[in-house]
Amino acid sequence: MLPSVLQVGQVLNNRYCVHSYLAQTMYSTTYIAYDTHIQGKYWVLKEINLSYFSDRECAMAIQYLKNEGARLNSLEHTCMPRMAEFFPMARNFCILREYMPGKDLAYRLTTERVLPEPEILSVGIQLCDFIDYLQTKNFLQTVSINNRIKLSNLVMRDDGKLSMLNVGFPTVDRLFNDYIEDHGYAPPEFFTGTPTTESKMTVYMVGALLYHLFSGLNPATSTFRLPPLENVRQGLSTPTKATIEKAIRPDPRDRYASLADLRNGLIKSYQTAAKKAGIKNKPAYMDRDLSGPPSWLWLMTVIMLFVLGGSLFAAYQIFLR
Repeated sequence: MLPSVLQVGQVLNNRYCVHSYLAQTMYSTTYIAYDTHIQGKYWVLKEINLSYFSDRECAMAIQYLKNEGARLNSLEHTCMPRMAEFFPMARNFCILREYMPGKDLAYRLTTERVLPEPEILSVGIQLCDFIDYLQTKNFLQTVSINNRIKLSNLVMRDDGKLSMLNVGFPTVDRLFNDYIEDHGYAPPEFFTGTPTTESKMTVYMVGALLYHLFSGLNPATSTFRLPPLENVRQGLSTPTKATIEKAIRPDPRDRYASLADLRNGLIKSYQTAAKKAGIKNKPAYMDRDLSGPPSWLWLMTVIMLFVLGGSLFAAYQIFLR
């Protein structure tokens, strides 16, 4: 472990006071910091130690981190904690992001063992929304999604909204020599080279995470021969079992074609599970449509353009007479 240059009680930028230690990895230390300008406001402070680098490498790493921070600041989504600041300090780089109260899904699965069916389906729906948003912004590709879709990175807040931690800086670890690739819930074709699409790979990853939550069995450690959900968890609704099992079929041709299709299946499953559980209020995020404009709208647009073109041509002919 490389040493931290921060101390509890230290104030950064005349505003953020290091409150308590949270976690440490080989090259970073994470703290909770409180905002001296806003009463009761806390932030997560991550200190990335760059002492391992030469002066030239350190300067390049800091520039890279600044660029990634700027990209992060361009994103706005309810699943993403807001960034406060990012700045170099000595030979370290500090990142402050919003503190999201709640427990990550890995901790909850370990302690509670069985999570409610509607809540797990809600995780899936929100995750589909967020990944779709990141992909439309060209922020995440499949290779980096592998390292982000994990239970320890997902926090369910008290208001039922999902937060994904560690979204940004997807390649920081590659700056270090001991970087270890984490394939997460990667599908079979990731290893076999079977022809597929990025959409179908992402569908599998989300489905595998949901299977993990429902069953307690981690598909990332399996041989891709997972038992049917009904064999490992009783009482799930039929739509839920069908949706999850279609998402994680070994042959990509048998899966949902897109996150939008998976999301539609999860919403139908949620409606059944919520009715069974006596839940009446539908979360607002379920009204969002990932599929784009309906087909009838495209047809009407083509017809209108055809009529308009015909009218302009007729007017042109009249003008020439």
